Amino acid sequence: MFCFQSGCGAPLKFWLDDNKAVWCSVLAVFGGLQLMSIILCIHIIHKLKDKTGYKKTSEKRRLHNEKGAYSL
Repeated sequence: MFCFQSGCGAPLKFWLDDNKAVWCSVLAVFGGLQLMSIILCIHIIHKLKDKTGYKKTSEKRRLHNEKGAYSL
C-alpha cells in the first residue's frame, strides 16, 4: 500500500493552467454536441407531430366521404 504525502492539487492546477486551450476546446465541443442533439430532438419531435396529423385545433378529420371511399 502506498502512502502519498503530497496531494495532486498543485500539479493538476499547473496542468490546467498550461493546457487551458485544450480543456476549453474540449468543453466547447461537448457543449456544442449537446446543443445540436437538443435541436435535432426538437426537430424530430415536430416532424413526427406533423406526420401523425397532430393539430391543436378541435378540427376532426373525416375518414369517409359521401361516396363511401376513404379519404384522409
